[in-house]
Amino acid sequence: MYLTKLTFDALKEMFLGAKSIMEWLADYAKAIAKINKSVCWTTPLGLPVVQPYRKPGKKQLIKTLVQTVVLLDEADDLPVSTARQTSAFPPNFVHSLDSTHMMLTAMACKEAGITYGSVHDSFWTHAGTIEKMSEILGQEFYNLHSQPILEQLNENFKIKYPNVILPPIPKRGNMDLALVLQSPYFFH
Repeated sequence: MYLTKLTFDALKEMFLGAKSIMEWLADYAKAIAKINKSVCWTTPLGLPVVQPYRKPGKKQLIKTLVQTVVLLDEADDLPVSTARQTSAFPPNFVHSLDSTHMMLTAMACKEAGITYGSVHDSFWTHAGTIEKMSEILGQEFYNLHSQPILEQLNENFKIKYPNVILPPIPKRGNMDLALVLQSPYFFH
């Protein structure tokens, strides 16, 4: 536990901006869950996302010769799980941005006539089009993250959850996002 604590303390120090955003997202999710609502948002592509995490209802055990299966009732009318909503929202939100980047890259590769494949954050193409795909990856990342993503999320939450009040969005850092466009190893 000692090394784990030191490691996480060091990560908090190194990635202060990311940590403050993750905490802000978790605090928002907790406040939303406390009014018994699931956290819902829309990705920059316009895809709706709903976290289905609810407190389990009735448990039913089914025993077979090989295993025991637990069936949980997680109906929509059960109370939301504040702990699961809170812990899941920051990574789920980031994953939704990652998948947005992947889709934007796929569409740009198609438009450029590049054969493209991907799983999560692993991108593939033929050897002859790697440089072009890398350029597209950087450009689409820049295009996506140049948008005021957190501000848009905050505005959508204010409309969807008008009774939830939280501190302001964490301040942006001073990283020049355009440097991504010049990085030869941005995605390799």
